[in-house]
Amino acid sequence: MEPLNIMFLQTAHAADDDRVWHHQAKTLLGLGHTVHVVASSANFITNDRMTLIPTNNTSLCEKIKLYTKTLENLNPDIIICDTPVAVNCARKLKKNNKRLKIIHDITEWYPSKKNLNGLNLVKKCLKFIALALANWTVNLSTDGFVFGEKYKARPFRILFPWKPFVMLPYYPDLQYIKPIEVGNIENTVRLFYAGDTTEEKGFPNVLEVAKLVAKRNAAIQVVLDVVTNGKIPSIVQKPENLEISFKSWLPFEEFCRVATGSDLFLDLRTVDFENTRCLPIKLFYYMAMQRPVIYSDLKAVRKEYPEVLQCGLIARPDDYETIVSIIEEYIHNPAKYREHAANARRLAEEKYNWNAVKQDFTEFVESLWV
Repeated sequence: MEPLNIMFLQTAHAADDDRVWHHQAKTLLGLGHTVHVVASSANFITNDRMTLIPTNNTSLCEKIKLYTKTLENLNPDIIICDTPVAVNCARKLKKNNKRLKIIHDITEWYPSKKNLNGLNLVKKCLKFIALALANWTVNLSTDGFVFGEKYKARPFRILFPWKPFVMLPYYPDLQYIKPIEVGNIENTVRLFYAGDTTEEKGFPNVLEVAKLVAKRNAAIQVVLDVVTNGKIPSIVQKPENLEISFKSWLPFEEFCRVATGSDLFLDLRTVDFENTRCLPIKLFYYMAMQRPVIYSDLKAVRKEYPEVLQCGLIARPDDYETIVSIIEEYIHNPAKYREHAANARRLAEEKYNWNAVKQDFTEFVESLWV
């Protein structure tokens, strides 16, 4: 088919977002399409395929005007949007260009709990209804959906059963992840956590697990590597054999290289109504790195990654005894540790990788223009 002019409009994510830039955008570029990302920020990558629009201290109406004007100048055939705000910008262009196609790539809940924080029950209910109605209204203009997760797809499949869609899970391109051979963890074990250092994201749980592993295994050196852009907490009363290292957020490919040097990956976020229906994107990256994973027992993980117990543990995030016991079993039973590590990489290679789903994505995008 003829090359298309495809825009990604990111009003909530950075221009070099892993899912968008390193997977979707690069794949479409490889097929000969013109691809451009419009966003308010980029973490590391900036090039002529990215337009960054400063929107700090700007009202929502002004942001929409800035995004819409930029899109008009780029004259896209297809706009892939990350939020209802982005869809609203795109539909303004569609009024003057009926051929324009709008895709909503849904990876976040909307409304979500962060939209409702700090409100009393009545105000929460009213704001939720208002945002939900706005979400439904703008999505009447979409031509299709990309869903990252099954739970997040459900409301849209119910409200818009006639609209085409594609499921596009958060699987990594294995070209970015070259696993290091599994080593001996009987003397030193490196734990790894990436994300905000908040209670909601479960960092205090990870910290308590690391402390307990070190306390119960005084002859072993325990290292907790943390990659975060969040506030670095003050750590007090930690065992002498526990070392904690904080790094700022890294470029995607460097993050993959650094994380692969760890022995076990932990994510012990709070289990609430919203979190349990969210599938953490890094879970599949960790699998590909050929290491066991220890995660909160989330419904989304059980639903979309049923083999998780072949290469790790899911548990209540504050069940430190169970979590530490499995870490100790990995330390003292190298055969099980190596088995789970091998299973993780095997599953990534056989099933949970970008090559397994990217054709579904590109065929879906191209089909909307035909």
